[in-house]
Amino acid sequence: MLRRPLRVLLGALFLFTVASAAWAQSPAKLDPRARVALARLRSLDAGVRAQSEVSAVSAAGDLDVFITGSVSRAQLEALGVTVRTELPGLFTAFVPETAVEAVAALSGVTGILGSAPVELNNDTGAAATGAPALRGPGPNFTGLNGAGVLVCDVDTGVDYNHGDFLTPLGTTRFVSIWDQTVTSAPPSGYTYGTEWLPAQLNANTATETDVNGHGTHVMGTIGGDGSQTGGSTPAFTYAGMAPAADLLMVKTDLTTTHILDGVAYAFSKAAALGKPCVVNLSLGSQYGPHDGTSAFESGLTALTGPGRVICVSAGNDGGTAKHAEVFAAGTGTNVTMTAAGSSTNRIIAIDGYYNGTENVSLQITTPNGTVLGPYTMGTINGSYPTGASTANGRVYVENGASVTSTGAREVYIEISPTTGQNFNGTWTFRFIPVSLGAANGEVDLWRYYTSSTAITANFVTGNQANEEVVSEPGNATGVITTGAYATKTNWLDCTGATVQFSGAPAIGGLAGFSSRGPTRDGRMKPDLVASGWAVASTRSFDVTIACTTPSVTLNDGINHVMNAGTSMASPHTTGAVALLMQKFGAITPAFAKSYLQNHAIVDAFTGSVPNKDYGYGKLFLGDLSNPVVTVTAPNGGESVFLGQAFALTWTATDNAGVTSVDLYESHDNGVNWSTIGIGLPNTGSLAWVGTAPASAQCLFKVVAHDANGNAGEDVSDATWSVVDGATPTLLTLLSAEPVEEGIAVSWSLSSALAGSSTTLERADEQSGEYVVVDAAPEAASEVVRAVDRTAEAGKTYWYRIVVRNGGRTYTFGPIAAQSQVAIADFALSRVTPTPTRGAARFDYALPRASFVRISVVDVQGREVARLADGVQSAGRYQAMWNGASERGPVASGMYFVRMQAGGRTLSTRVVLSR
Repeated sequence: MLRRPLRVLLGALFLFTVASAAWAQSPAKLDPRARVALARLRSLDAGVRAQSEVSAVSAAGDLDVFITGSVSRAQLEALGVTVRTELPGLFTAFVPETAVEAVAALSGVTGILGSAPVELNNDTGAAATGAPALRGPGPNFTGLNGAGVLVCDVDTGVDYNHGDFLTPLGTTRFVSIWDQTVTSAPPSGYTYGTEWLPAQLNANTATETDVNGHGTHVMGTIGGDGSQTGGSTPAFTYAGMAPAADLLMVKTDLTTTHILDGVAYAFSKAAALGKPCVVNLSLGSQYGPHDGTSAFESGLTALTGPGRVICVSAGNDGGTAKHAEVFAAGTGTNVTMTAAGSSTNRIIAIDGYYNGTENVSLQITTPNGTVLGPYTMGTINGSYPTGASTANGRVYVENGASVTSTGAREVYIEISPTTGQNFNGTWTFRFIPVSLGAANGEVDLWRYYTSSTAITANFVTGNQANEEVVSEPGNATGVITTGAYATKTNWLDCTGATVQFSGAPAIGGLAGFSSRGPTRDGRMKPDLVASGWAVASTRSFDVTIACTTPSVTLNDGINHVMNAGTSMASPHTTGAVALLMQKFGAITPAFAKSYLQNHAIVDAFTGSVPNKDYGYGKLFLGDLSNPVVTVTAPNGGESVFLGQAFALTWTATDNAGVTSVDLYESHDNGVNWSTIGIGLPNTGSLAWVGTAPASAQCLFKVVAHDANGNAGEDVSDATWSVVDGATPTLLTLLSAEPVEEGIAVSWSLSSALAGSSTTLERADEQSGEYVVVDAAPEAASEVVRAVDRTAEAGKTYWYRIVVRNGGRTYTFGPIAAQSQVAIADFALSRVTPTPTRGAARFDYALPRASFVRISVVDVQGREVARLADGVQSAGRYQAMWNGASERGPVASGMYFVRMQAGGRTLSTRVVLSR
């Protein structure tokens, strides 16, 4: 059968009124939890006093509280208060019993709010999120695996020696463990608990244990690597969401102030390590206004920020009769509750709220018919613990004596029979309108505490079992709240039998226990759901388990166990956020929430989203894989001349397809980048010309995008050069002409490149893929000629010369020619680039052997430079001007390239811009 999560209840809840002048001035500053703690400490009744061990009281006998308001740390410490966590307008603190009135009397203090107890919200799970598809197999888990991220769980502790939490070398992955339950060596800034560091964990001298098993299971889902298995189960079968993340555990006593301290501690550790951090809270309580404004919920929100995200379980109160909602109307509207069980010395506690716009009185009728009240707004019905004594028990009531930060009035009811009293039967709580406002008399009640599992207390009239039961702190505005659905229902237990929890939902369906929203103020919660039924994860060996069927232990050497609850769902979300942090860095809670909501699965089970059951849908990470990019040219060592045409080439692939690429160049080894093109098609190449400034520290970068917002990039493996003005010196001739055998390419290099290795390459397009031409070069004097005999008739090809000299690569060209198609006329191309800061290139064509003179002239027709002067064969040629005359660089301005050949004069413009 399904085992409900263990409830760790560390406080019974009582109230009392302090009769002092300071108290009378500010009775509303203490909430019920703080008042009951103080009442117990000051009670003359030894039995009541003894119960202070399980209330909002520290081991030293101080009140364990939140303090709100505009007050300084120094003011509080001057009164003997021990401040722990400090946030804007909020502190967690230990307040000596003798200092309570003095603290309450501080004008800046608006609230002293007692710590409250919380409950634990107790393979295919991770797989359903899509996380395993984003990484390789263990032990390396290459890909998105949580590396570089700190993940924390505030829980029942952890079996830190389990193999799932060790590196392949056998050392711990925990950066620290803070055991709040045993005080020996507290962490810096705190006066309680014991901090264990890696040296102690590796030496196995840390005494922290997890005798509950909840924390170990949760941490395994977040960041266990699944390496410790046995039998026929392969290692890494039960790997968690972020198996390479750094780990941190806070073993808590499950009280709200200490939980907030634990979260603050985790974020402080992450900051010291320089890492983003996500914290998991698989716990909660139905105590509080359920609107994000309690000190607990608002404090957690205040702790979040860039690189600081909190994930919370929604709670396991779906379908339970813990919540009632009515609208006070007429002569009164009733809520009824049925109590049963062994009641002597037991406690039932109810917490409720109505908006500050409403004025409502409360009347209570006990099972034997005794009528109490009506109690008007602001009333406390007597001193603790008696309140009003009836045959059905002592009934303590507050109606609106405490006010929340939004002005809402708190209703508090506590029923505690003593010897001879019995609370069994039907209780009626009648809410009588005095004056109603915008909320129309709405009152919400939560039965949040029973002191024993031997008693029940369920709402009947007014029961809203599946409305507004997300437990605190899941209603906080700054956290991500996760409900539970089923991804599997049965498993092979340690005996080899196939077993399952009773009451299993359909696979894909919502777990019946998953708490539903919305919040009391109408916001949508939970945010999403994740696998929370029959979840396999790490077993704590601090818990003795016998292998009998049916068993929650798995058939893998009892190294892993099954569990169910939103406690098991939230760590999936926590691990997912860790992967988002690994990919995107110090993300905000808003970014994480938006991403997960936008990628959540919506199906027939979820229906239209968002809704109070599934939130925005089922956790799914989607495609987080970046495109794979490889720069192929220039990739290091090449030399490109200013104005020289060059083909930038790369490859980019992606599982979902590359949608576009961005190209960049750097002339200072990656310090600064200039844009070549944004949003270009992924053709694998782009025609480009060398751009200024000249530099030997150039890099080429390609960034590829896919349709899912992922981007991958690559940069040249090494620097390459852009050279200014050297081409006319290094290359004196480059031509291509159709001949009977194919296409003849001729070139002439200067003596500076003597001894170079030269290759002729060809492409079908100017920016296409160039391949080496198998053509033996023939040298005649200073001119080298090679014939491409594989050229197809009528087809145009582009040729370039690649020269390797002294560890550097120079590329000249490209130049085009059409095989077996004669050149029809003399031609002169446009100059590129123009304007230019130095070198510029142009092509020209000769239909027959001719005397050719090519000059650069200024606007007045005066010759500045002569680039060719003699007889040349028919063909296509390429020439360059370096922006200089024989006397050196010329001034900026407009110039013309003039070609004289075959009795014709052709010219084209070039602009020089220094």
